[in-house]
Amino acid sequence: MNRMSAICKVARIAVLMVLQCAVAYADSLLERSAEPTRLTTKRDQHTKHLYDNAEWSHDGTKLAFMVHDLDAFNTCTIWVLHPETGVYQQVTRADSAGTGDWMPSWSPDDQRIAFASNRGGSWNICTVSVDGENFRNHTESLHSATDSLSDLTISSPPSWAPDGTSLVFSGEVDDNHDLYSVDLNTETVTRLTDTSGNERGPLWSPDGESILFTISEGTTEFYFLDISSGKIRHFPTELDNIQNWPSYEFSPDGQWLAFTVRNPGVGWTTSCSIVSLSSGKVYPVTAPTVDGEEYSTWGPSWHSDGQHLSYSAMPNQQASARIKVLELASMESRTLVDSLIEVEGMAWSPDGSQLAFGTIPRDEIPVSTDPDTIVAIASLTSPPTIKSLARGSRPDWSSDGSTIAFIASVKDESAIGVYHVQDEQVTHVQPEISGAIRALAFSPEGDLLAYVIASDGEEELWIYDLLGEDHLQLTYSGGQKALTGRAADQYHLQWSPDGEHLVFVHKDKKAATETLWMVPAFGGKNTPVTPDEANDRSPMFSGSSGDVLYYSSFRSNRWEIWETDFDQGQKSVFRASANAYPIIKVGSRLFFYQAHNEDINNFTVIAFYDLSTGEIEIATKEEQHVYAAEPHVASNRFAFAEVIETRWHEGNLWNIEVGHLLNEQHLP
Repeated sequence: MNRMSAICKVARIAVLMVLQCAVAYADSLLERSAEPTRLTTKRDQHTKHLYDNAEWSHDGTKLAFMVHDLDAFNTCTIWVLHPETGVYQQVTRADSAGTGDWMPSWSPDDQRIAFASNRGGSWNICTVSVDGENFRNHTESLHSATDSLSDLTISSPPSWAPDGTSLVFSGEVDDNHDLYSVDLNTETVTRLTDTSGNERGPLWSPDGESILFTISEGTTEFYFLDISSGKIRHFPTELDNIQNWPSYEFSPDGQWLAFTVRNPGVGWTTSCSIVSLSSGKVYPVTAPTVDGEEYSTWGPSWHSDGQHLSYSAMPNQQASARIKVLELASMESRTLVDSLIEVEGMAWSPDGSQLAFGTIPRDEIPVSTDPDTIVAIASLTSPPTIKSLARGSRPDWSSDGSTIAFIASVKDESAIGVYHVQDEQVTHVQPEISGAIRALAFSPEGDLLAYVIASDGEEELWIYDLLGEDHLQLTYSGGQKALTGRAADQYHLQWSPDGEHLVFVHKDKKAATETLWMVPAFGGKNTPVTPDEANDRSPMFSGSSGDVLYYSSFRSNRWEIWETDFDQGQKSVFRASANAYPIIKVGSRLFFYQAHNEDINNFTVIAFYDLSTGEIEIATKEEQHVYAAEPHVASNRFAFAEVIETRWHEGNLWNIEVGHLLNEQHLP
């Protein structure tokens, strides 16, 4: 080897070593993590409040954020923090309990704040000056529109166009979400997308050339809408569990995107990451650890220096619940089953000695964001014995006590599960059409099973004859006839006491109206129970005669209790101080859910209205959030699920330096 060759070889080795060191250094930068620091300290009057979803002003001097009053039915208002002085400034004030001013967004000149608000009973896109003056509702005209926008329901908070002349948001028509913009001068609403996909959470890019949004079809992923061409392109990342709005924001230079990820498990378990818009590489952002417990983080926002992020953080929130029993004679409740993760429906045994319920097994939490539920039975003994039956949810017990039916899943197909109590065996019944079963209910005699199945976007009511093993379709009207989750009680199927008819809720997707209908159990003409003049739901027969049907009717921005005798028409029974949904009538007392939000998922108690005195009294005095109420009239008691108090009030705003993550290296 001559001298020149040796020198070249040494040089190549030296270059290789430099490259290896550079790669190692780059890797160490990406692995290194700064420690988060807390930005906010709760004011004395905010000890039971949640601070979250903050956004930095463009000049980096102010932070707009949401304050949730958890003791006032999650009333949300917008505040501004001035970090240099530590001054907290309230920008919006609630009109009433349950008011929601959501997701503040700074105008390009930092003079106004845009947000979504439910003031007046419907969601709108609003703006306000930083001093709280000059409030404007920019989408109020939608509620009196007569064109194609008349059915538009706003489904995301707004994002400012870089020139400050318009706001973009997502809206829903016929269960389909598209992107819309509103001109702030003319308040004209324009549709930007018209696809079969569900586009949500739009966010203007800093250069104004495109809009980022998400589409959720099994997974949630990012897409861009090019403004000049109108074309949509996919932006792939390494993740498929991106949290829908409100969860992402561009860096000031437009090269990075900070966003929120939904982690495996149930409840609120999220974290923040950033992704390079040039490479698609994702880098996790460190979460705070307090007393050895790692917090959930969400809602990241970039500081104007492009090196720091703020985010919301609090202890991981599992959707924990307990089952309680309320004795109507004493109006006292006791815990039957504690430390559950969600409750998916309940049903009493006919003798009232056992309670079937659906829940999520704890051992499945780490492996899935949507764990399977199981059906179990709890006895009323002290202590209760609990027995798991099968995978499924929404159990219903036959009147003779021999059978428990539930919604099951077999090889990823929805099925009717049937548990035979005596021999402890489970059989599965496949519907005649492929789809997802949404609800089911035994007839009073227990020989028929009504169920709602969703197929190709439409829901229909069917009957299954357990003796003849036959299926019979009862409706052909499509639309929506069932709700899932904690709101299922609002759309439940109601058998007439004689078992001859079924009353159900039908939501017309085009008209967006909910009406009550009745159909013979063995097939026949569907007839309306309530006129198409208001939204009606939650049907409930008054007793064994079936002469009167109680239900909820939406009048003057509130759900009231009404009744009909099927012949003389309908009339109002009472209007509570909050939304009311009937459960059962026991003697002169009409029990109902009282929910301070239209969504029964939130802040609900059980109350009763005395038909003889006209007085209303709260039955669940110690519980603030109950659902899945299941009465057993013979034993004069209720079972219900209660959400165990979580630690939302510990939610605060935090800051973290992420500059080391931005040194992305592209080495040869």
